[in-house]
This record gives sequence, structure tokens and C-alpha cells, in this order.
Amino acid sequence: MTNTNRQSRKGPADPKRYDVALVPRRVVLSLSVITLMLLLCHVGLTLYHYEFDELPWLPSRQLFDVDEENNLPIWFSGFLLSIVAACSWLCARRKRDDKDSCMVHWYALAIGFLFPSLDEVSGIHETINSLIEMSSAILGGILATGVGFAYIPFLRQLPSGARTLFFSAGAL
Repeated sequence: MTNTNRQSRKGPADPKRYDVALVPRRVVLSLSVITLMLLLCHVGLTLYHYEFDELPWLPSRQLFDVDEENNLPIWFSGFLLSIVAACSWLCARRKRDDKDSCMVHWYALAIGFLFPSLDEVSGIHETINSLIEMSSAILGGILATGVGFAYIPFLRQLPSGARTLFFSAGAL
């Protein structure tokens, strides 16, 4: 939102607020390049380790192993989830300002993405797995299915392009 739009909606612009303009294609391209680089590091180190010469687990392999905890791919994944949570929160705030009934859905999405971002970095699911008999993946699948059904009305009212992106992101 530009300063002009903000001024017309809420009075004079707050000098402590900053506008950040992001170009979606550049953001997606940048994040995709980082993802590809992390995957290439993982694959390259794994291939080298098993095909040519044994590499020490620490620091080289563990730092880039996408199947491990507490490393660069996990931190990046947690960062991405926190960005999604922040963007969802901003959408919720905008919907609140517009007095849109979808505000609650956006707030729930923000909170819903915040927990996995914290879990990625801290490994909360490991603790849950040790406390209960059922795997956290099964519990998460049940929860995701319930949320998916609850969000059908929300998804129906989205523009078709946004709806397609939501389904694509969910499938990934």
C-alpha cells in the first residue's frame, strides 16, 4: 500500500512506518534459487560421500542434509514458513481494516503457519512423538484434513488465480 492510499484511509502517514515494495516474481525466483542451491549441496555431498570418499558427518554433511534437524535447510524452511505466517497476518490485518468476514480465516492461517515454522527450528514434533503413541505426522494429517474441509467456503470465495495457487501450495 502506498503512502497516498494509507493517508486517504487512516489520515496522515505515520513517519515510523515503512513501505516495502516486493516484486513477487523476484521473491519467488530468489527463494527458488536458494532452495535449489541447498538441494544441490545436499545431493553433491551425499554423492561424493558414497561414491568417492567418505566425508566427516560434521560439519560438511550434517550442515546440508535435508533429512536432518538443526541445519541450513531446516532453518531456511522455518524461515519460509514464518514469512508465510507474517504475510497471512498482514492479509488478516487488511481484511480487518476492510471489515471483511475472511479476517478470521487469515488470522487462523497466520497462527497455523507460525507453529510449523517454530517446529521446524525447534523440533517440537520430536517431543510430541515421545509423549504420545500416535505419530505427530498422523496427528498432523488428521488436523490438516479437518482444516482443509473447514476452509472450503473460504477457498470458494477467492479469485480463481489465488485459489489455484492455494491448491498448488497445499499440494507441494
